[in-house]
Amino acid sequence: RYWRDWSSDVCSSDLSKPIASISTVHIARKAGVSTATVYRWWSTKEALLLDAFLHKTDHELVLVPEGPPLDRLKEYVLQVGRFFTGENGIVVARLLTAIQDNPVLRKEFSDRVISPHDKEFRAIVKEAIEQHQLPAGTNLSQFLDTIIGPLLTRLLIRHEQIDEPFVISVFDRVVAGTIALGAAETSSRI
Repeated sequence: RYWRDWSSDVCSSDLSKPIASISTVHIARKAGVSTATVYRWWSTKEALLLDAFLHKTDHELVLVPEGPPLDRLKEYVLQVGRFFTGENGIVVARLLTAIQDNPVLRKEFSDRVISPHDKEFRAIVKEAIEQHQLPAGTNLSQFLDTIIGPLLTRLLIRHEQIDEPFVISVFDRVVAGTIALGAAETSSRI
């Protein structure tokens, strides 16, 4: 655990800079260690920066384990919206743009961020379907992409505020639309 705390402390100010402008030598000097020590723990600079980012998200993005599935998912999406604001939003934007040109970082990000969260999200949506909060034919990928997409659009393209009313509105509209689509599909089969 020590190395994760260390990486988070050392890299916290660097995370808001363009990733290409951050060097392993700079990180090692700042930490008071050799670059060999850095590479003993992380294979690349990107892996170190991703660890620092993940350490931060571990504390700020927590999936509530109990309660109605859609309530839990809504709370998590609200946390994501809050996380996307301020300096965290800058870091997320930098990471998301950096992965476009860096296959190593893209794989790390996919393996360590996208895949685990996608599994959690899908499990909650499946639970919502089982509990009849969402229609049986709900397309999990489309449902989740439709919720997260507007947040990413505001973060990466429009650079607009992602506030709680916006997140709630998106979530509620996607849920309502999914339920309405399910009802329309059911009635057309009758």
